[in-house]
Amino acid sequence: MTFDPTFVSNLILILTGFGGAFLAALWISLVIWTYRDIRTRTRDPLVPVSAASKMTSRCVRIVTPNSRRTVKIATV
Repeated sequence: MTFDPTFVSNLILILTGFGGAFLAALWISLVIWTYRDIRTRTRDPLVPVSAASKMTSRCVRIVTPNSRRTVKIATV
């Protein structure tokens, strides 16, 4: 049984697209959940915004972990 290369390529492309869409929806739902959860626990209006922005920045750092890091070379 042989597989058509274009079929396999299209299948991988579709699965990658659904996976990316799922991760994006999960990320957005985590930010919204964090905002709503903190808003119910505190009366300070700044805390929910800062918690949601912190959650956003943490997720971005997980997705692109090496983009903001610098390599320090130790000198002897």
